[in-house]
Amino acid sequence: GLFPVAGQPVMLIGSPSFEEARIELPGGPLVIRAPGASERNIYVQGARLDGREVDRAWLSVDELLRGRTLELAMGPSPSAWAARSRPPG
Repeated sequence: GLFPVAGQPVMLIGSPSFEEARIELPGGPLVIRAPGASERNIYVQGARLDGREVDRAWLSVDELLRGRTLELAMGPSPSAWAARSRPPG
């Protein structure tokens, strides 16, 4: 569930296809966990980066490169999580 924004140092948080993925980055691995992600639970309902709540559906590339664990709460219906926050640019 991470998608780059062309020409911007931003990654959008979207619905993951797997419950867990690992991305090898220059500063060390980033683990993305989305327990319960499935064909039924396709909506991100919350996020935490290294234990800190993320109240928006995007991360800066700098945040992503410093992070080690991105946890996504998944559910079967849309929620108001991050509805008021738009990516910069």
